[in-house]
Amino acid sequence: MGAMLLRQHQQVKDNHDMTPTQQKNKQQALQDSKKHQDTGIKTVEPTSSQSRSYDEQLKKVGYSGTALIVQNNQIILHKGYGKSRDSISNSVTTTYPLASITKNVTSIMLLKQMKLHDLSKDTKLSTFYPQIPNADNITLQDLWLMQSGLSNEKFSGKKMSQKEYVDDVVKRVKASEPMYHWTYNATNFIIISGILQKLTNQSYDDLLESQIQPEYRFENVKQFSENDMRPQGHDKEGNPINFNKQRFDREVGTGDVFGTAWTTYKFLKNENNGSVVPSADYKMLTQTLNGASYAGGLYHSEGGTVIGGHGMMQGFESTVYMTKDGKDAVLLFSNANNPDVNKVKARELFKDIRK
Repeated sequence: MGAMLLRQHQQVKDNHDMTPTQQKNKQQALQDSKKHQDTGIKTVEPTSSQSRSYDEQLKKVGYSGTALIVQNNQIILHKGYGKSRDSISNSVTTTYPLASITKNVTSIMLLKQMKLHDLSKDTKLSTFYPQIPNADNITLQDLWLMQSGLSNEKFSGKKMSQKEYVDDVVKRVKASEPMYHWTYNATNFIIISGILQKLTNQSYDDLLESQIQPEYRFENVKQFSENDMRPQGHDKEGNPINFNKQRFDREVGTGDVFGTAWTTYKFLKNENNGSVVPSADYKMLTQTLNGASYAGGLYHSEGGTVIGGHGMMQGFESTVYMTKDGKDAVLLFSNANNPDVNKVKARELFKDIRK
């Protein structure tokens, strides 16, 4: 008992001796340590002839990153390949940029707010941004389908807040593409991020923390940049690419979320089974229109039973092919940007596990 009182007294003394900034940092560290860590994340070495073949194929092409392969609801391969940075190897806990797959996370956050604010897929953009060209005719659904006809100049190279990045895009956006025709443009999801800010009076990062991070171990740009274990990105020749925080910061809601392959798999699988958002809302989000295959940040095929996601940024590449129910899946999250290897191999492996 005396020893316990002594430790408590010492802790109070240590806290008293800290500056306000040090106390704040300590409290933040304590909060971070209590954040949910995804359960079930573990290395799975290949044991069957099939999974050993996949393992050898990835080694043969010089794959660098984390591979997660699920067949018939069983993880048959989940491990890291190559180096993360310096002498640290990639592993199942290595965190990578989702890049464009971030748009799916943003779509889910929008669905949650639509439910809270009694909005529909047909709610007009002019409700939030009447100054945007053609806003009276553009709906929320048009935005997540990327069929709004909106386009933009390149994102700003200046250091700004998330709200300022959104406002900069809104100021320069143009209605230069035909509506109801799919054209890939990140502008749509920058605007969705702005809508989220208006609905919640919160930044994108704060909303991610309150709506997503309690259940899923995603990271924002600040958390990733301060992660001592974050991987080093490389080009396809293997040359390292310096991390540029500003280039991720400006991709508000379109390329500024980070996660492990396992976290992403769980999130995508749970979207479909109704544990992230109501099933009816998810069905609405993933309905494709006008002959396009894109909706809600993902590509949909085989009658909507298969989803795909792909993103590349600053020497990183994340690729997903999986059945919507998560029964079969291949996720290759790489710290070497080489779609001729990563995307092609992921597609090949996904096709093979479903034979």
